[in-house]
Amino acid sequence: MHWTVLTLLIGAFSFSGVAQASLQHIDGCSEDSCIAPATPTSSSSASSIVSNATISCPTTTNWPGWVGIKYAFIFGDSYTTTGFNTNLTQPAPGNPLGNPAYPGSTVSNGPNWVDYLTLEYNSSLLLTYNLAYSGATIDSALVAPFEPTVLSVSEQIENEFLPAYGSQTSPPWSSDDTIFAIFDGINDVGNSYHDGTPATTTLDAEIFDAYEGLVQILYNAGGRNFLFLNVPPVDRAPVTTAQGNSSQAQEKADIAVWNAAVVTMAQGLKAAHPDMNVFIYDTNSLFTAVLDDPSSFPQTSIYQNTTAYCVAYENGTPTIDYFDPSCGIPVNEYFWFNGLHPTYPIHDVLAEQVSLLLEDGPNVPLQFSLNTQISYFVLFEKSKASTATMALDRLKSVAHHVTGTAPPPHPFDPLSNAEIESAVKVIREAHGQVNFNAVTLWEPRKKEMLKWLEDPEHTARPARVADVVAIALGGKVYEGLVDLKESKVLKWEHIEGVQPLKKITAEDLQIVEHIARKDEKVIEQCVLSGIPREEMHKVYCDPWTIGYDHRFGSNVRLQQALMYYRPNIDDSQYSFPLDFCPIYDAEKQEIIHIDIPEVRRPLRREKPNNFHPASIEKEIGYRTDIKPINITQPEGVSFKVDGRIISWQNFSMHIGFNYKEGIVLNNITYNDHGNVRPIFYRLSLAEMVVPYGNPEHPHQRKHAFDLGEYGGGYMTNSLSLGCDCKGAIHYMDAAFVNRAGESATIKNAICIHEEDDGILFKHTDFRDNSVIVTRARKLIISHIFTAANYDYCVYWVFHQDGTVQLDVKLTGILNTYSMNPGEDTKGWGTEVYPGVNAHNHQHLFCLRIDSNIDGPNNTVFQVDATPGEGEVGSKENPYGNAFYAKRTKFSTVKESLSDYNGVTSRTWDMVNPNKLNPYSHKPVSYKLVSREVPKLLPKEHSLVWKRAGFARHAVHVTKYSDDQLHPAGRHVPQTSGEPSRGIPEWIADGSASIDNEDIVLWHTFGITHFPSPEDFPIMPTEPMTLLLRPRNFFEKNPALDVPPSYCSTPSQLAGSGAILDARDKVSELAKTEKCCAK
Repeated sequence: MHWTVLTLLIGAFSFSGVAQASLQHIDGCSEDSCIAPATPTSSSSASSIVSNATISCPTTTNWPGWVGIKYAFIFGDSYTTTGFNTNLTQPAPGNPLGNPAYPGSTVSNGPNWVDYLTLEYNSSLLLTYNLAYSGATIDSALVAPFEPTVLSVSEQIENEFLPAYGSQTSPPWSSDDTIFAIFDGINDVGNSYHDGTPATTTLDAEIFDAYEGLVQILYNAGGRNFLFLNVPPVDRAPVTTAQGNSSQAQEKADIAVWNAAVVTMAQGLKAAHPDMNVFIYDTNSLFTAVLDDPSSFPQTSIYQNTTAYCVAYENGTPTIDYFDPSCGIPVNEYFWFNGLHPTYPIHDVLAEQVSLLLEDGPNVPLQFSLNTQISYFVLFEKSKASTATMALDRLKSVAHHVTGTAPPPHPFDPLSNAEIESAVKVIREAHGQVNFNAVTLWEPRKKEMLKWLEDPEHTARPARVADVVAIALGGKVYEGLVDLKESKVLKWEHIEGVQPLKKITAEDLQIVEHIARKDEKVIEQCVLSGIPREEMHKVYCDPWTIGYDHRFGSNVRLQQALMYYRPNIDDSQYSFPLDFCPIYDAEKQEIIHIDIPEVRRPLRREKPNNFHPASIEKEIGYRTDIKPINITQPEGVSFKVDGRIISWQNFSMHIGFNYKEGIVLNNITYNDHGNVRPIFYRLSLAEMVVPYGNPEHPHQRKHAFDLGEYGGGYMTNSLSLGCDCKGAIHYMDAAFVNRAGESATIKNAICIHEEDDGILFKHTDFRDNSVIVTRARKLIISHIFTAANYDYCVYWVFHQDGTVQLDVKLTGILNTYSMNPGEDTKGWGTEVYPGVNAHNHQHLFCLRIDSNIDGPNNTVFQVDATPGEGEVGSKENPYGNAFYAKRTKFSTVKESLSDYNGVTSRTWDMVNPNKLNPYSHKPVSYKLVSREVPKLLPKEHSLVWKRAGFARHAVHVTKYSDDQLHPAGRHVPQTSGEPSRGIPEWIADGSASIDNEDIVLWHTFGITHFPSPEDFPIMPTEPMTLLLRPRNFFEKNPALDVPPSYCSTPSQLAGSGAILDARDKVSELAKTEKCCAK
C-alpha cells in the first residue's frame, strides 16, 4: 500500500513548455489514466495523509523492474560519496561496491544510502559505481565548490564515467539493466548562500541547462533509466540554523525553488525522450518527516536529538554507536553527525524508500496548473520486523557482508567485524561472561600457508581461527582459539602470573582521571602542589602501565598515573607537570598508593606554552608566505588493490593489520619479467621500548613497551585526507574487539598512496651531451599511532628498483616532569621551558624480518667494509688502497648476536645459498642497511635490560617458529624480566642451526633523544629510516623498464631520430609575477 507524507506546493514557478504538453504526449498515456484523484488539503498532517493513487505511467522502453537492474552509476556530493576510485578495485559479484571496503569513506559515521541500496535493499545482485564526490556542485564553472580539487557532477560524468565506463565498444552494462542516479544541489544552493549571494541568483537557466545537458550525455552513452533526488532540508541543519531565522528562511525558500526546478527538468527530459524511465525521489519531505517525528520509521526511532550535533563526534567515532559522556547520548542517537550531514539511520530509510519506489515503477510527476498542490512523491509503507536496536545489530553484523556469492576471506586477512563477534559468541557460550583483551587472527601455520600460496586451486584453504585473550572475573587471564567455520573452541587455557596489554581507551582514561580527581590522597597532594580543591577539574593524568615494581608484583593490573595541571581547557597540560605519581588498581578501580619524591616541586604557574592555532595566532601569528603544493594524478594511481592484496611496479603483497603490531605485510613478491619471486614472507614492527634516563625513583619505571603493553593497532589514528596523507589515497579500515566483546572499527587506519621520489637514475655523457633521466616514484603504506604523549608515524615504502624501506617518524609531545627554579637536572634531562624537565630517553624498535629470498631456506651474513691485509709496500697491498667486504656467516643462533659498527659500515645480508646470480656468482640476497642503531644505554642486569631482551643487540637471528612473533613475549605488562621473555627464551643456549634454514632476523634500531627547547611544546618529526636492498638478486638494474622522462642518444643528437621528451607539462619556472623576484 502507499501513503503520502509529502506534497510540493508549486507556486509561481513556470515549467517548460515541453513539460506542460498534454499528457498523451508523455508515455502515450491519457490524462485520465495518470491523474491522481483528489489531493489532500493543506491542513492534513503529514503522518496521516493517505494517497488514493500512485503517479506512474507506462513507458515506451520497458522498465525491467527493480529486480532487473544489475548496474548503477551514481553521481552527487557528500551525502552520496563512498570514496570510490575508478582506478582501483572494481565492483564484482563478491564485492558489489568495489573500493574502498564497505562502508567506504562516507560522511554518515556508518553506511550511507548507496551502501544500503546496494547491499540490503537490492532485489538482485547490483554492481554499483559510486562516482559521487564530497563538495560537488553541478558544474564548478557555475558554482564553485569549497576546494578546487572537488569533482563536480560535470567532471564525474565527463572525466570519470565516460572514459572509464561510457566509451567502450561493448560495455558490460546495457540500457535496460542499468540505472543512473543523481543526488546533488545541496552545495549549489549552499555555497552561493554562504558566500553571501542569494542562492536564487544561481538557480537560473545556466545551472539546469548544464544539469539537463549532463543527463543528455548519459542518455547518448546509452542510459535510459534515471533517478533524480532533490535537496533535503539542510535549512534545518545546525550550520544553517546557527545563522539565524532570516537566513534559515531564505535557504528554505531557495531549496524549494531548486526542488521545483528538478521536477521541471525531469518532465522536460521525459517529454523529449519518451523512451526514458524517469524517477524522482523527494528526500526533502522524507527528511522533514523524520526531523518532525523520528518514530516514523523503526530505523530512525533511535534518534533523541534532531536539532544539534556533538562536536566530540563530528570527526568520526570508533564505533557506530559510540558514546562520549560529554555528548549526553551516543552518536547514532543524533540525527546530525556534524553541522551539515546526518547519521546513518536516515540513510537506511532513504535507501529503503528508493528501493520501494524503484519496485513500483517510474513516477514522473504531473503538472496541473500553477498554484496547485500536487503529489509527485509517495512514501511506501512496508512492514519491518526490526526495531531500532535490531537495525543497529543488523548494521554491525553486515559490516563485511556482500550480496551474491562472496569469496571467502584471504587466509591472511584480519578478522572482520562479523568474525570477531562470532568468536566472542562462541567463547561466551562455552565459558560465560568474560572481558576481551584481544580477538585477532591466529595466523595460518607457515608450512600449510606456503603450500596454499603455491597452488590455491588444489590445496585446502587454511582454516579461519580467532586468537583470543580474555580476562575472567577475578582477573584470571585466558588464551583461546576459536575455529570460526565450525564455531568451536579449540583451546582455552588459564595463563598464570601474566597481565595482558593494557589497551587503554578514552573511556579508561576518563575513568582513571575521574577517580584520581575524587581521591582524597590525590587531592591532598594537589593542594600541597598549589592547586586548590575547587580546581581539581583542571587536574589530568596519563595512565601508563607500571612497568614493574617489586612492591606490587605481577598479579594485580596496575597503572601509574603521570599527573598534570591544565589552567584552561585549550592549554597543554605537559607544560604543567606535577611531581607525584598515584598507583591505580584497575580491578578495584581505586588509587592504592602515591609515590612522593624526597624533594618536592610545587606547581609553577608560568605562562602557558601552547601549540593550538588560537594561541599561535594570538602570540606570533602564522607564516603568510607559504604557497600551496598540489599533488595530482590526473590518470589515477598506478597500484591495484584486490581485497587486501596490492600490486604495484612488479611488487605484490598482502596488507594485514593486528592490534599489537599494526601493519603486517605478508607474501611480498617481485615479478621479475614473468618469474614471480618471493622476497619476504612477513614483515612487521614487532615491539619497541622507550627507556627514560633519570635514575630517581619512580622514573626507573618509565620504560614503555608501546606495542607490547598498549598495542600499536589499538592506538592507531583514523587518518585524514590531505593532512596525514596527501594525494590520491586508498584507505583500509581496521576491526577490533572492545572489552565488552563488541566489534569496533577504526576507519582509514591504513593509508596507501604514491609519491614522486626524485631521480631514479640519470647520466649525461660529457662528450656529446647525450642524456637520460628517469624519475622515480614510491609506494607508501602507512599508519600512525598515538601512545599517550608521543605520536609514531610508520611508513612502509616500496621503490621501483626493488628496495623496501621502513621509515618511522616521531612527533607529539615530550614526556615532562616538574622542576624547581634553578634546579640542576644533573644531566638526566633538559629544562625545555620554565619549570619543565624533559628527561633523556631512547626509542628502540624491533623489526621482525621473516625472509623468503627465493624460498624459505636462507642464511645471514654480517658484512663489514674492511681494509685489505698487508701494510703499504707489502706484496699483497703495495699501495695500501685495498679494501673489501668481509663476510661472516652466522651458522648458529649464538653467532648471530651482533651489534652495529659504523666504522665498518656494517650491514647484514639475507641470502639464499642455494641460488647464485649468473653474473656475480654470489648467492641471491637482500641486504639490511640500517645506520640509526644506538646501544641500549640502561646497564646490563638493569630492569630494562632484563625486560627488553630484544634490545641487547642490533641483530638476533632465530630459527622460524609459528608462535614466535613478539620479541619481548606475548604478555609484556608488569613482567619482572626474571626470566627474560621473548628472544632470550628462544635463543636458549644458542646452539640451534640457522644455516640454510627457515629463519627470522630481528633488528633493533632507533634513536637516543636528549631533549631541547626546539622539541617543545610539540616536537617536529624526528625521522629514522632503514633499507632492505636487493643484492645479487637481479641480473641487471630492475628499474630499466621504467620509462625515462627525457632521453637523447648520440644518434638522435646527430639528427637521425626523435628525442624522447616525456617531461611533465605541469612544472614551470618559479620566476612569475605571482612568485619570486625578477
